[in-house]
Amino acid sequence: MQIRSTDGTSITKWDTESAVCGLGYHPDDCSLATGHYNGTVQIRSTDGTSITKWDSGSAISALAFHPNGRSLATGHQTIGHENGTVQIRSTDGTSITEWSSESEVGGLGYHPDGCSLATGHHNGTVQIYNMLPVLTAHACKKRGLTIKQWLMLKVLHDNTTNKPLYLNTDGKETFDSLRETVDEAGEKKPGIDNFYLLQKRKTNDTETDEAKKRWCIVPKTFDPKKLDEARRKG
Repeated sequence: MQIRSTDGTSITKWDTESAVCGLGYHPDDCSLATGHYNGTVQIRSTDGTSITKWDSGSAISALAFHPNGRSLATGHQTIGHENGTVQIRSTDGTSITEWSSESEVGGLGYHPDGCSLATGHHNGTVQIYNMLPVLTAHACKKRGLTIKQWLMLKVLHDNTTNKPLYLNTDGKETFDSLRETVDEAGEKKPGIDNFYLLQKRKTNDTETDEAKKRWCIVPKTFDPKKLDEARRKG
């Protein structure tokens, strides 16, 4: 295996135990994954230092990192058979999921948003898979969270507009349980303690019972002068 600059100058090289059949850079450009004919997947730093490797069980024909860099998709061929498989593993080699395909995998790649994976096959077919349910379930299991809690975390982390987020009773319960669950896990609360949860004030007698049960989440950087206004909206 050899890495060269664009003018052909050798940067580094190392020996591999089997033919390289697929490779791809990690999104941070600091490491490289190689897939081999003997089924080995190896992740190395760009100077050739081994980070991790695992035996996938069948010859690799293609691979691609997820855009967030936390998992790796590999396409496989089954020697002596026409069918193939796709494996999704975390970068430490832990299996997330795998499935069979009716033809050997010749290439694969993630959509830039990481929510779908396209695979190309030797029989000429192309398939696109929705990866969001699988990867979300894995992330929840790894962190001990429910789907609702994970989605709320995502909403909070994606809320870069510094605007209030309005919740119904179910959303309020999810927010509370998320705070408790993360605390019990002994982990730093990922952004939860950066928000206030305020009950919405009743503004008039014509509001429905459901409307009276609304809450709003506001970042602690939110303008204090606007807190009353935020509690009345929604």
